[in-house]
Amino acid sequence: MPLPSVSHSAGPSHGLTQLWPLLQLAAARHTAALVVAKVAAIELPRGEWRELIATLLANMSTTPPNSGLQQATLQALGYVCEEMGYLADDVLDQEQINSILTAVVQVRSRPTNDSSTRPVELVIEPCHNQ
Repeated sequence: MPLPSVSHSAGPSHGLTQLWPLLQLAAARHTAALVVAKVAAIELPRGEWRELIATLLANMSTTPPNSGLQQATLQALGYVCEEMGYLADDVLDQEQINSILTAVVQVRSRPTNDSSTRPVELVIEPCHNQ
C-alpha cells in the first residue's frame, strides 16, 4: 500500500496529518534496520550474506545524498555491530570495522542542517568494542 502524500498546506488542524506519513516512514526505516541486524546475526557467523557490510557502506555514499537511506543505514550498521558484539567469535574483520567507523565519521563531519544522520553514537560504541 503506498504511503499517503504529504499536504503542503499549513495549519494547526493539519499539523499531525502532515507529520504522520513521515513518522510512519521513520518507523519503517527503523524496523528495517532492526530486521537487517537480526538476519545478519544469523547469516554473517555462518559466512553468508558477505556483501552486507559493503552494501550498507555503499548506501552511505549515495549521490545525491539520501538522508532517509543514510539514517536507516546508520541504524542498521549500529544494530549489526551490536548483534556481532553478542557473539563469542569475531565476525567482522578489522577492515570492515574500520570502514564502518570511517563512514560514520564522514557522515558526522558533513555540513548539514538535517539532524537525521547525526545519531551516530549508535554505531560508534558497538563497532569500537568489536
